[in-house]
Amino acid sequence: MRIPLWIAWKELQGRKSRFILNISLVALAVGLCISMELISRSREQAVDSRINYMGPALRVVPEGVTEGMLTRYQMSGKKFQASFLSRIKRKTASTIYAIEGRLIFKIKYKEWPVALIGYDRKNIITPFKELKKLKSGEGAMGYELSKELKLKAGDTLRYGDTKIYIKTVLPTTGTNEDTALFVTLNSARDILNAGDVLNEIRIYPGTGVSTEKIAGEIAALFNSINVIKAPRNDITESGVETALSSYRLILYSFTSLVAILTLMIGSHINAVERKNELATLYAIGTTGSTVFLTLISRAFLVGVPGSLAGYLIGAVSALLFDFNSAAGLVWSWELLAVTAVVTVTATIVSTVPASIMAGFRNHVLYLQEDY
Repeated sequence: MRIPLWIAWKELQGRKSRFILNISLVALAVGLCISMELISRSREQAVDSRINYMGPALRVVPEGVTEGMLTRYQMSGKKFQASFLSRIKRKTASTIYAIEGRLIFKIKYKEWPVALIGYDRKNIITPFKELKKLKSGEGAMGYELSKELKLKAGDTLRYGDTKIYIKTVLPTTGTNEDTALFVTLNSARDILNAGDVLNEIRIYPGTGVSTEKIAGEIAALFNSINVIKAPRNDITESGVETALSSYRLILYSFTSLVAILTLMIGSHINAVERKNELATLYAIGTTGSTVFLTLISRAFLVGVPGSLAGYLIGAVSALLFDFNSAAGLVWSWELLAVTAVVTVTATIVSTVPASIMAGFRNHVLYLQEDY
């Protein structure tokens, strides 16, 4: 294989302009597909993030707590150790987008039952930036609860010896969280005088990951829990995924077909133009197989730099389109490897017909025609 590669390299050095033209063709086709793939992935991630704001796909609660009880924040004093969250995170690390733990309970304020939600501000999935900035001793009150208790931002809610400064009133979300008071997880534990405990773990699967699979993995870890699946994740698993990917397959197929046909024409023209050169190689002792492999090697030397240049073009295009969404996606060893393998394979396949014709034809006859 070394001799065909050396001959192909020398030929490309002598025809630099055609070499660059072929690489550019491959790079443009690859760049179009890669930019579309990266932009689509960033859009999928953005859509998935917006869906996640509606609520988690899975909720893990203590055994005996039902979905209805959780909706009404009636946890019946049941809790589990916070170490449950770490074990779930280790088990599902490759399939989840995010995971957060909460401690939910009710207190009495002027004879009104108030649901307190202690949350981890570092890991909470929320559209409200205020919740990520909340400090110990501060609270963020739901819109409906604020109206009911006639409290506003800047007021103080007193519960026994505990004072909770109402830092902000959250906009309405149209969910039961409008009737809750959010405090940091440590504040909730202090108020409840509880240790390192939780009573709700929220799990957000990655794009396209089956919630049934994750629920089964979690259920196998513990006996004293209940896993509640939210139906809204069906959107993420089927509708959104299908809608965002179906048109890409058509685009990739059409682009690949055009590129392969163009390369086939180019390789045929190249083989015809070099018929005397290849026949001379055969006349001085080179076999037909070596001639065939020389043309295949030429395709390989075009495909490798073409795939790399195309990936770079696609990555830059995706960053220019939406830098914030694409920044974390542009460098993927997996996507780069798949791109290189598919591109090199396509360039070689497009060259095979012309290579067979040039490698195993009657070279002596071609030489005789010129004399």
